[in-house]
Amino acid sequence: MDEVTAPVNIHKLFLWVGALIGIALVAASKLLKFGVEIVVSESMREFLIDIVFESGVALIGAALTAYLLGILLNNQQENAAKWRTALREKISEAEYDPSQSKKEKPS
Repeated sequence: MDEVTAPVNIHKLFLWVGALIGIALVAASKLLKFGVEIVVSESMREFLIDIVFESGVALIGAALTAYLLGILLNNQQENAAKWRTALREKISEAEYDPSQSKKEKPS
């Protein structure tokens, strides 16, 4: 039950792909602004540049946030697994403790 997740490498692959797409979108917005002339009005051009840029920044931010949250989640899962193991050991020790009589149940 502790190991029922996708491999970490798959998660990292998706995060890298998202970050790289975000970087590509930011680069494309700069290319649209300074390199390529688009045959649309100036306001439409600025709107398009802003949308592409903000989408790229959002993808980069989402990838970084997901990566950091993944690190925290992995640490939490490791701590929870250790805690469950220790708890199971304590329960099994209490169940098989010869000092307790058969009528008494551990609390």
